[in-house]
Amino acid sequence: MASGSISINWPIPTNLVASTRDESNTRYATFSWDKLSNTALSNLDPSGGGYVDIYWRVSINGSTYLVYNNPTFTYSLSLGGCNQCVKVQSIYVLGSNTLVATSEFCKELCVESLPDLYCLSKKSTKINYGGLSQSGRMRWAQKVKNGRFR
Repeated sequence: MASGSISINWPIPTNLVASTRDESNTRYATFSWDKLSNTALSNLDPSGGGYVDIYWRVSINGSTYLVYNNPTFTYSLSLGGCNQCVKVQSIYVLGSNTLVATSEFCKELCVESLPDLYCLSKKSTKINYGGLSQSGRMRWAQKVKNGRFR
């Protein structure tokens, strides 16, 4: 029984697109791409029927996930206003489950996450003394302390 990997000129996933939806303080991104038709897949194997299955490797900022059956992937984006970048690679299973062919990764697609609400809500704790200088503020504080207002 042969096992191994063939990785020359296999079709790269195409039309990678993203749609986002916001729920509470979380943004979800759903990535989708085109799946090859069964006819196109059978034409990839000229020996006649060695193709068994196809799945995809999704890479998000260095972490990888496997996607089976349906070429869509939903991911919860982290906070911080940074970009989450995704790229997809096709994995074709040939003949038996031990022989696979892999494509190159498609062009990377980036989606911006929500900004961190804590960082956006920094409030100024500066007290307005009505334009008084440092010494004027000290005199005002002494008058408040002693109860002498004129």
